[in-house]
Amino acid sequence: DPRPPTATDAALVAPLLQRWLADLAGLAPHSPIATAAPGFSPADRLGGLRAARVMLEDCDYFRLTMTLGLGHGDRRSDVTFLWPDPHPPHHHEATTQSPRWAEDWRSTVAEAPVCLTAVLHRQRLPLSRVVAFAPGLVLPLPGVTVHSLRLTGEDGRVHAQARLGQSGGMRAIRIEPPPRPVLAEDAAAPRLPPEG
Repeated sequence: DPRPPTATDAALVAPLLQRWLADLAGLAPHSPIATAAPGFSPADRLGGLRAARVMLEDCDYFRLTMTLGLGHGDRRSDVTFLWPDPHPPHHHEATTQSPRWAEDWRSTVAEAPVCLTAVLHRQRLPLSRVVAFAPGLVLPLPGVTVHSLRLTGEDGRVHAQARLGQSGGMRAIRIEPPPRPVLAEDAAAPRLPPEG
């Protein structure tokens, strides 16, 4: 079944990829990849296309896509290489940004996908209790209310506080404003005697 690649997948494919990259220049000796391939080596995998866009340099790229047959040919996969053009064409464009650049950038960022997780409660349980879970089991959540919901990002940071509820017969959450800061008087701070 389709699944995202894992660190184990990357470790398994690294030796094959390293050897293939070493031989790549010889496979296409008269192409631009012949000069770039010797500098290729496997590194850390990226979290996705968005991470690649952030890390890649803003310049012209060569693109090479190969279709690989694995095993008896019934398993196929595409491999795409991108590498900077060492001799980019000279552009005689104005260096000033387009008036619509900021607006286009904001609209592009606004359309970027965001994955949020609604977390009501976290607790650690021994494996013996987890394997004993059965339909109808009630887990106590001490101190949890409908206001205990937090929206977290992929990095685990809390981005919003929310309230658990329902809408149209379905579970729903309502994002709430952050709580007001409360300044507590430090009782341990020394007090000055009144003047006079």
